[in-house]
Amino acid sequence: MSTSWLRQELARSSDARTDGGDPILSVILPNGREERIYCPESDEYRVSADVVEKAFRLGATIVAYSSSWCGVTVEGKDHATTVGISILPFAGLFGYMKRKGVIFTR
Repeated sequence: MSTSWLRQELARSSDARTDGGDPILSVILPNGREERIYCPESDEYRVSADVVEKAFRLGATIVAYSSSWCGVTVEGKDHATTVGISILPFAGLFGYMKRKGVIFTR
């Protein structure tokens, strides 16, 4: 899946402002906060500590994934807590963005 799907979905169905980036997509929330989102590539079917470390080195604040084909390991969750990154399924990410004022049209 990757960040390109998320970028397209946000452009199609929300008023979220993004920078169009890849592999890190920056989303500017209505309150001015910037979230830097990394989405695992197709060969990263588990959000492990290695995936979290890659996202951290790229400057991500969130790792967002599709719960239909990807999962999260315990070590991934632990490492994310250590480095200060949130791990969210796409539904959780959209809910977070909606609570922060992003409007979804669909």
